[in-house]
Amino acid sequence: MRVVHVINSLATGGAERMVVQLAIHGVRAGHEVRVVLLANKEGIPKNLAQEEGLDVMVLGRSSLDPRLAFRLRRALRGADVVHAHLFPAMYWVALMPGVKVFTEHSTHNRRMGNRLFKLPERWAYGRFKRIIAISAGVARRVREHSDNIGSRTALVVATNGVADEFYLQQRQVHDGPLRIVAVGSLTAVKQHRLAIQAMTLLPDATLDIAGDGPFRESLEDLIAELRLASRVRLLGNVQDVPQLLAQSDLLLSTSQYEGFSLVAAEAQAVGLPVVGPKVEGFDEVVVHGESGLLFSDRSPRAIAAMLENAAEADTYMRLARGAVVNARRLSMRVAFRANDEVYRQVLNEVHGARS
Repeated sequence: MRVVHVINSLATGGAERMVVQLAIHGVRAGHEVRVVLLANKEGIPKNLAQEEGLDVMVLGRSSLDPRLAFRLRRALRGADVVHAHLFPAMYWVALMPGVKVFTEHSTHNRRMGNRLFKLPERWAYGRFKRIIAISAGVARRVREHSDNIGSRTALVVATNGVADEFYLQQRQVHDGPLRIVAVGSLTAVKQHRLAIQAMTLLPDATLDIAGDGPFRESLEDLIAELRLASRVRLLGNVQDVPQLLAQSDLLLSTSQYEGFSLVAAEAQAVGLPVVGPKVEGFDEVVVHGESGLLFSDRSPRAIAAMLENAAEADTYMRLARGAVVNARRLSMRVAFRANDEVYRQVLNEVHGARS
């Protein structure tokens, strides 16, 4: 089977990491796989794709270049299935002929609920054989969106998954201060300010934040203002996330929303309990009281109290064991098989209709 994934770029992000992992597993399964990028941006997923020797084609410098239509048609020539990810890649792919599927990666985006997008969305969704949601929470939002725009394209859930290397990592136990880690872009959605403010109430803990983005300067100012420079570090984009997680004790997420939270799944695979928000998508990845603790109160004080609770010896050991068990159902092997089954189903439908 020849599968082509189309995405805006391979900059650092969850959707981009998922595309690279699907491509890697597709090649291992014997498929001919290509990853097509609308624009060339640097990022950890791009580095991994290069290391793995994946077939990556860059079409231009901007995802809005009108010449992309011609270039994309040429790049997709001979594909059995085209798999689109993110906006505007989905619109470009919708213009193309052939068998196409599209993955929605988040419970929130600017298209959902926007009246200006109603007709374009109905048209775009209608050009795909399947809309794939990476979690049940995303699927619920997509159903609402489909009803709103009048789309009848079939929806399926194919949960995102954890790369193999995380399961091979051994967490490093120590007796020092509680080591908390957060992983995510420095943007408004991730709400890292809450994590930093919570650290003022945890004098015996450290916090490392991996990721980069437009909020870096304001977060640096906050760290200085709260006099936390000795205990809170902004690491930037980290190449070896498995190692970073293995050197930590707890993963903290303060994200406003998540489609799935790949990093929470990855942390559990390493054996880290997770403290994070009780929001759709995230609460499918972390089982409250078994592999982590979920909060509804987003105040720094409530978050700090939950971190202290998770760090208590008996609770911590129970959550750490539960994290490893829970992570087994979240592997990329499972995710790839689910997506591969979607490809086979739509191809059977198309070939059956033609015969």
